[in-house]
Amino acid sequence: MDTVTHSLVGSAISDGWFRKRLGPIATPFALVASALPDVDIFTYLISPESAWMHHRGYTHSFFVMLLAAPLLGLAGYFISRRRGEYWRWALLALLCLYAHTLIDLVTSWGTMPLLPFSNARVSWDVAPILDIFVTSVTAASFVLNRILRWERVDTFINPLRYPVVHRHPRRQRVGDRVGAVATVLVVVYLLLGWHQNWQTVKIARAALESQGVTATEVRALPIMFTYIAWNIVARDADGTIYNAVHSSYAPQPMAFRKYRTLPHEEARTVLDSPEGRMFRWYSQNMFIANRHPDGDGWRVNLEDRRFFTMTRPDRSQFVMAFTEAPDGTITGVHSVQAALDGISLRDELDGLWNLTWRGRPDATAAPIVPPSDQ
Repeated sequence: MDTVTHSLVGSAISDGWFRKRLGPIATPFALVASALPDVDIFTYLISPESAWMHHRGYTHSFFVMLLAAPLLGLAGYFISRRRGEYWRWALLALLCLYAHTLIDLVTSWGTMPLLPFSNARVSWDVAPILDIFVTSVTAASFVLNRILRWERVDTFINPLRYPVVHRHPRRQRVGDRVGAVATVLVVVYLLLGWHQNWQTVKIARAALESQGVTATEVRALPIMFTYIAWNIVARDADGTIYNAVHSSYAPQPMAFRKYRTLPHEEARTVLDSPEGRMFRWYSQNMFIANRHPDGDGWRVNLEDRRFFTMTRPDRSQFVMAFTEAPDGTITGVHSVQAALDGISLRDELDGLWNLTWRGRPDATAAPIVPPSDQ
């Protein structure tokens, strides 16, 4: 998820379970610790390939976090004026770091929590990268805790030398409960999302079988802001990809778009290249390969079919394009991340709204007709 939400989740953990023993410094400590794994976001400044390979990599590894938590806990221990609580600082750091990776795992982009032992990309497809509920609940917890824990200082003499602090123990206890309730609500919400994903995959698989398609893998990816609207992506034994959209609130018959891919023999040079293997790994094998004439040679595109837009579902947001000479050698590679040229944000939001509450992006009453093969 976004870095701000990660920090807010950390603050809820701190306010609910640690601040009473560690003091006010625990919350800013948790805000920083929860956001720290996203330091690898700088890879976006290098190239799309760098981001695909390294973002959500070693800084999101459970093993690396296990080593980093004691060091972060040591920093919190020395910054705080309270001694004898080192293990609590280390535990708070570990929970904030692990919560970051777990929150990323519930999205669909792909996270590598098992590095350096495995570079497998794990996606639980439970919640979108930007989720209104998780962000709203943790933000409300953060604001309420700041209000409830506010301590007023007033005196008629020098306030720095003779402060009179009005403490509110009852309000602070309420703040503890608010943080705890926020973390529990987030966990329950994500568990419900897991069940909703399972139901959506079940519906999609049944719809494919009714159309005579035997899918080897079916995934339901929550679209932005909520897990009510879903992108469906399925793959059969031949590598053909099937895409559809679905609303859990207003379900409609699924209309699948079919995207054929080049056989491995015809795209062997591209698929077996280091860049091609990396893209296949990044897209979790939910990709297609197509070839177009380009001068004397060919242009071979690898398209990630997990992510597509409402207004242009045929356009992939992540593409790796290879320039292939007549003799089959690769002469150039160009990658595009979030290919949204010519896409209207307003139209996209309208399509998402219509899909969520009306069951189809175009919001028309006309029956859905499955499109022809692509």
